[in-house]
Amino acid sequence: MELIRDEWSKSDYSDFKNFLKTYEDIEYKKFHSSLVPNISSFIGIRLPILRDISKQILKGNYQSFLLQSKSDIYEEKMIEGLVIAGIKDSFINILPKFSEYVTTIDNWATCDTISTSMKVIRKNRTIAYEYIKQLLKSDKEYELRTAFILLLSHYIVDEYIEAIFLHCDTVKNDEYYLRMAVAWLLATVYAKYPNECMAYLKICDLDDWTFNKTIQKCLESRRVSIADKVLLKNMKRKIVKI
Repeated sequence: MELIRDEWSKSDYSDFKNFLKTYEDIEYKKFHSSLVPNISSFIGIRLPILRDISKQILKGNYQSFLLQSKSDIYEEKMIEGLVIAGIKDSFINILPKFSEYVTTIDNWATCDTISTSMKVIRKNRTIAYEYIKQLLKSDKEYELRTAFILLLSHYIVDEYIEAIFLHCDTVKNDEYYLRMAVAWLLATVYAKYPNECMAYLKICDLDDWTFNKTIQKCLESRRVSIADKVLLKNMKRKIVKI
């Protein structure tokens, strides 16, 4: 199917949905769907193929494509997000589409793939950070996870390390995929800023589960020294089950 188009009609998009089904990979479908809850409709297309498709769409009238785009199927939602993330424009111009898209995210795989693909943020950190701070006020699991994965992907730099620690301390709910994102973020920070992160962990306000998960991820990291791993292992909190 021709993906580089001057215009996308409803008929074109209907053909596009059928085109996606030609990439169905049964084994991958079984594997990936077992890892990602909340997927009700899933073809089973590997991520590199989804990225290639989105790149082709971006060469044409992607605005027209986005007007026709639906979220009926996991892969459709993923391609829509990858197209938005791949737009060559300033973050402030992409933000309306991206922020609307974020409200529709309902699983960790879509959240992480699109958040890490938003590389435009690295050239617009100050503006994008204001959006992230607003996102952190949400009470929705995947909007909050998006905020932390954006921090993980684009803000582990000198200017934002202390802010990251403060944001991690604000998490007070027990949503699994949110707390996992916080632990992953902190373990990634530790790999690059071990002294700063160690100082934070000694005084942090993380709940016991997130704290111990952070330690676990640090212990699993190849970028954390053996000496540090010994110290970290001894810092794990004992959780008393009531």
